[in-house]
Amino acid sequence: MKRNTIFQRAGEAGLSAAGERAASTVHFELNRGLTSLATIASLAPFVGLFGTVLGIMNSFRVIGASTHVTGFGPVAHGIAESLGTTALGLLVAIPAVWFYHYLRGQLEAFDSEMESWNSLVLREDS
Repeated sequence: MKRNTIFQRAGEAGLSAAGERAASTVHFELNRGLTSLATIASLAPFVGLFGTVLGIMNSFRVIGASTHVTGFGPVAHGIAESLGTTALGLLVAIPAVWFYHYLRGQLEAFDSEMESWNSLVLREDS
């Protein structure tokens, strides 16, 4: 037999509020680092590209300063070295994007689980 007193309803409301508050607190803690991870993932390729541009500009300065450049050999090393910054930027960005999406999925699964748990706990007995 189900008793539905005013104290019982107040307890259910309090339990619901406590469950939602706890889930919200954990969600905030888990979500805190995701913004930084997304920023790193989106900026790393641009930092690498900036290094590449600076390296190629330096290689062109070598060409401009030299009066007897007969081939591409003298600047090839500088250009190859500058492309390393692009590779490094991608090496940082690709795992960061993967981890961001993985952790975002985990956070969404947590949120779904907390909503399910809250509705299960607060479901009225038949």
